[in-house]
Amino acid sequence: MLRPEGEIPRKPNGFRWLRNISAATTYWILCATAHNDHFHVIKPLSFAIDEIRRRQQKEMPPEGRRYLKHSRYLLLRPREDLTQKQSVRLKELLAVNEPLSTAYLLKEDLRAVFRRLDPKVARAELRDWKRRVRESNIPELLEYVKMLNRRRYGILNFLKHRKTNGLSEGFNNVVKTIKKNAYGLRDSQYFRLKILRKCGKLGEGATDRD
Repeated sequence: MLRPEGEIPRKPNGFRWLRNISAATTYWILCATAHNDHFHVIKPLSFAIDEIRRRQQKEMPPEGRRYLKHSRYLLLRPREDLTQKQSVRLKELLAVNEPLSTAYLLKEDLRAVFRRLDPKVARAELRDWKRRVRESNIPELLEYVKMLNRRRYGILNFLKHRKTNGLSEGFNNVVKTIKKNAYGLRDSQYFRLKILRKCGKLGEGATDRD
């Protein structure tokens, strides 16, 4: 389990229970801190906004539901990626639905928080953002803030260091794809060579077999 920043474990003295990993590597793994980048924070918020949309659609009379028809991607896409026609449609939608308007503006404001390069400014704006969510009293967003609080250390670490796990996730996907395409590999050494070749560490033909 990743530790909060500042908690440094004792240096290893053997680590008999991890025979396949060197003690030095294991030590730095235990020293690692959790990071929750903007993607892993905004994605759950998008789910929350979609739940608000679904709830609003159920609560509205049939004649009013037409405003929410085909609105899912308008609400979830970044504002800068919308076409002019989509922007007009979104503006009309938000004008007639206050909860969705509030949720959408909060989403865009949270994206702005994660673009702040000054950690102190970002933390202050994040606290203010949470306060505005509590004032909105929207159930789905209140649950989302609980999730943010659970991930507090990871979010603060990201705001301070601006590090993501995108590289490691991409590497893991490469490994999974190799294993899937081969329908499983029992030879661990051959599997390792396939990974090295795919990642550019070996030339073509280095893993060919007779």
